[in-house]
Amino acid sequence: MDVHGQPFCVSSALCRLCQFWFRDGESVTADLRDTKARNLVSFPFAQNGTHVDGHVTIHIACTKRGCWCQPGILCFHTSCYAFYSAKFGQTSHLLVDSMYSDYTPAFSLQRKRTAYILSLLERRTTSGALATFPPELRRLVARDLVREYAVVNLHHLVHTAPTVPNTVTIDLEQEVYASYVRIEGSTYVQSLHNEAPQGARLDCKHIHSPHPGQIVRNIFLEYDHLGIRGVHVCAPRSDSQQTADNVWWVELRRQQGLRHILAVSDGLKVRGIMDGMEQDATDGSIRGPAWPEPATECKVIDLEGLKISTFPPRGLRMSHVEFNAPHVEGYFIAIFRRQVIKLQAHRQRESRHFYHDADIICRDLTWIYMPVDPGDSSLTAAEQRFWERYPVLGIPIPESMRLELHPQKYTLTK
Repeated sequence: MDVHGQPFCVSSALCRLCQFWFRDGESVTADLRDTKARNLVSFPFAQNGTHVDGHVTIHIACTKRGCWCQPGILCFHTSCYAFYSAKFGQTSHLLVDSMYSDYTPAFSLQRKRTAYILSLLERRTTSGALATFPPELRRLVARDLVREYAVVNLHHLVHTAPTVPNTVTIDLEQEVYASYVRIEGSTYVQSLHNEAPQGARLDCKHIHSPHPGQIVRNIFLEYDHLGIRGVHVCAPRSDSQQTADNVWWVELRRQQGLRHILAVSDGLKVRGIMDGMEQDATDGSIRGPAWPEPATECKVIDLEGLKISTFPPRGLRMSHVEFNAPHVEGYFIAIFRRQVIKLQAHRQRESRHFYHDADIICRDLTWIYMPVDPGDSSLTAAEQRFWERYPVLGIPIPESMRLELHPQKYTLTK
């Protein structure tokens, strides 16, 4: 592959080794390799920017939707790449592929991961050479080792995993067992089986026992950006609905009954589970719309014709908006260019994490606040498109005038 004159695109703002965010100004290393050679380019990260290195142009879109040029490239923190290369040699394709994110998670997950790793490192520094250091100094040392710990831990998990990347067909008319693996405090489905694995394994659970004449019409999956967190046949279990943050639920449904499912493994964990009737299930992507909690009756509406979408786009992650809920004082709308990024009901004591995460997803957001007077209620939310450049957003509110919002005419509010 001749990289000269060819544009490349950075489609993710996450390091493919440590899975932490890139920050503006940090040194990033891009791998333009093909099957025969390796071509490394280092540059300062600048989201939505462009880097030109000789005849190579790299667009830093950091979103799959904005990645208009092909191919996408692997990017690492320069320090992570140097650390891994010095300790383990050539970068592991298995590690990079297994830790690749299907979507960019909320920034709150980085705070959670950092706190978890810091806690582990601080406990380990209480013994050994650092035991006599003051707690403040041990914490400073631990902070500098967060990324390195993430890289080493994931390398160990990948290279000790008992499975290899494959696609397994699971018969739902037989017993189904699931094996699990823990990654930085979170549990993932590592593999599915129709027979219990040999030997007593504490991480293996029996998740489905078929009954005579039973027809499995739906399966609920909980997943995050790295893989499947849980599989629930027929109905979500009551003890599973209070799961960790950043988990999405998707339903596999077939009225005639599901007889087989396909479990796609990246070698460390199950990344995707699909209806066995699908012909293109080997890529491991999530098909149906996902929700923050198990949902069976939700419909996806196509705004073009205001009709129920029979085949919605794959990989949708839907969010509930609490219209007319008690104590809602208004609604915030986050707009980036011509797209509505977020719609959030606002309460007086609302957490600010939502707004911070939205800013990380897209820079230069315009926030519009729509207050609701006591006693008013919203009937519908609509988007009107005219021949002008920007769309007009409207939420009809009875007993008060219709609010029509022109994004380019409003100042930034938070």
